[in-house]
Amino acid sequence: MHITKKIVLSVLVSSSLLLGLGAKPTVAETPAETNTETKPEEVKVSSFVFPESLVTSFTVANNPTVNAEGLYLVAKNTTPPVNHTEVVMTEEEIVEAVDKTPTAEDIAQDPQPNPQPAPEIEDTLPDIDSEGVVETPSSSEESSSEESSSEESSSEESSSEESSSGESSSEESSSEESSSEESSSEESSSSEPSKPQISNGWYSEGGTRYYYYGGKPVTGWQTIGGRKYYFANNGVLSSKTGIDISTFQKSVDWSKLKADGIDFVILRAGYRGWGTGKIAKDAMFESHYAGARAAGLEVGVYFYSQAITVQEARDEANFVIELLKTHPISGPVAFDIEGCYTSESRVYDPSITDQDRTNFAKAFCDTIRSAGYTPQVYTYLSYAYNDMYMDQLTNYQTWIAHYTSSNVTSYKYPFKCWQYTSSGSVKGISGGVDMNIRLN
Repeated sequence: MHITKKIVLSVLVSSSLLLGLGAKPTVAETPAETNTETKPEEVKVSSFVFPESLVTSFTVANNPTVNAEGLYLVAKNTTPPVNHTEVVMTEEEIVEAVDKTPTAEDIAQDPQPNPQPAPEIEDTLPDIDSEGVVETPSSSEESSSEESSSEESSSEESSSEESSSGESSSEESSSEESSSEESSSEESSSSEPSKPQISNGWYSEGGTRYYYYGGKPVTGWQTIGGRKYYFANNGVLSSKTGIDISTFQKSVDWSKLKADGIDFVILRAGYRGWGTGKIAKDAMFESHYAGARAAGLEVGVYFYSQAITVQEARDEANFVIELLKTHPISGPVAFDIEGCYTSESRVYDPSITDQDRTNFAKAFCDTIRSAGYTPQVYTYLSYAYNDMYMDQLTNYQTWIAHYTSSNVTSYKYPFKCWQYTSSGSVKGISGGVDMNIRLN
């Protein structure tokens, strides 16, 4: 999510503890209710506390420090944790929070994430600005065309000889065969998938898109123009491109955004204060929602949680449900669970366990699902591996944040959406923006 430059104390965790194995996205299965995931013993001490042999403390100022794998850093408590009290809301208080304009206190309590640098993304294919341009046949194609022309000429000469011999029945037969061949050729042409002679670049046909390179449609994971795409085995583009924004993106030209190839947007609906525990609506939600809808973009939302109990997670979900009563969406509702820039945040309470955080996600997602929306869990790679049991959450969609120079994330569980950088570039928004790819 949005990155701000704050001074925080961080720890550097051995990359061998954080790096997961790569896996192709698969259909999620119903998770077990008990923990089946084995974590390294070194990081099971307690939340956000690691053995001193693995800890290096240093100040992050302006240029955040990152480990060898480019993963988030985890804030380390250097002072005794604050004893936070559960904040339970009534239905009336939830409705009031939805209708309320955020105050200065609410804004000061915005739980912005820890800084995370975004490594430079390298294209796997050149970004060619073309769309279905007919290409001059290659020499081999010309040769094939000449042979075809020669065969047709030979066939015509043979037909002429048969005609001069007065074999009218042969002419009728030849005419019928020729008609049959033309009909067969037309049927074959219409039934075959696209075999266009096009220049390298994007090609659209029948509502589907392809990217051609070297005369063939590409497949698998590709990076083109700094954006991630996934193509099926038959070359059909099988992903969508989106961004997520919040109050930190004040000015958006939605028509330019739409024209720049953005398919969907995920808006921050709200957040819980990192210290007070009060729920507040994102200050730019109303404006962003109206603009995105007017532009015809698919809209989803996320809530930045600071829940410390299951009931608080349910209240956060109920806040979103109340908000969406007057703001219909077509995308998912995500539970954003991650660290915070201040070590005094409620989520850094060492009494909160990995299982607790997993249960918070379950409570939010189950509440969202019961209201008829598609629930989703958002977190980043190291948090997913070290502070939750993601194998218990595969019954919900996963939106994983992993900023890496690799062509595809190494996240080892099924995922629906991947946030691959915070420094993306899109027309209509100045500065860097979170870029996402969502699998169809």
